[in-house]
Amino acid sequence: MEMSTTDRISELPNSLLHDIMALSLMTTRDAVLASLLSKRWRNIWASLPHLHFDLSQFGEDEHDKFCNFVEAVLKHRESSYLHTFRLSCVQFHNVDHNISTWRWISYAIKQAVQVLEVEASIDVDLTWAMFKNESLEELSLCIHKNKLGGQLEKLTDDTIYLPRLKKLHLKGDGMCLDDSHFVELLAGCPALEELWLDNIEFFLFATISSASLKRLTIYKCDLDMINAPNLVYFNFCGRPSTLASYHHVLRTPSLTEAEVVLSGTDRDVDECLDRILNDLSIVKKLRLCIQAELEVGDSTAVNWKTKLEGCGRKMKQMADDLLGFMINYRKFLK
Repeated sequence: MEMSTTDRISELPNSLLHDIMALSLMTTRDAVLASLLSKRWRNIWASLPHLHFDLSQFGEDEHDKFCNFVEAVLKHRESSYLHTFRLSCVQFHNVDHNISTWRWISYAIKQAVQVLEVEASIDVDLTWAMFKNESLEELSLCIHKNKLGGQLEKLTDDTIYLPRLKKLHLKGDGMCLDDSHFVELLAGCPALEELWLDNIEFFLFATISSASLKRLTIYKCDLDMINAPNLVYFNFCGRPSTLASYHHVLRTPSLTEAEVVLSGTDRDVDECLDRILNDLSIVKKLRLCIQAELEVGDSTAVNWKTKLEGCGRKMKQMADDLLGFMINYRKFLK
């Protein structure tokens, strides 16, 4: 049987080639390299609706090369539809590179990008045009504290307006938010359905208030109050006492699923777990992970980790049995 030599992939329309590259999570650099495989693909990268620039694909001494690559792609890119813009450049630590970062983000915003993801180490006392945007539907910011001490201290003095934003992810390693500006940010997102806060520091005590919010993830953050009457999913990782203070959230009638990771001493867990599970009794699907230190002496502790899964009511009995076991095990170790 004679094997066909027809290049069927190259016969596909540009839109399908774009989708293949996007689904394969191909970075823009990989897309440019792939254009060398076929004449048909030579300029396909210039019309990609998904741009993904990752500094980790370049060497430690190739930061300028990375900047030149991004600048060249944006300069020669056809003025076509831009759906997604991903930028990862955590290794940047000088002012010139930080300015380039924001120039690239400004380009994406001017192209009416819908999904914007930025992971960077930047001096953020620059433009915040991204927070006054009618096209953004998903925004993810992972800001690392850099050697210059850059922090997210304020968003903007202008009115925040993100009418189409449905997903907002904020992750920080040194990201510090002013609580009043955080409240203004949420107020400017009337369609927000998913909020993810990961290791964010607030100057005082921040408040979440959103009638549209359906999914909320809090990872090692302290909040003063949460008002989300239509919440259906809640994910929490932190101290038992912090979660116990969110009892009004745990009792939200619409809440059907929760994932909880509690970290602390066994006494911390013992003091709060019963109250937490009572509040979560109406939840249909609950995944609980306890990471506790069993205190067995003045200077001795044994790490303990366990996972439970079930509905809220059944989880209560399992957790009671677990706490009894932890108490007996602590007595045995003494």
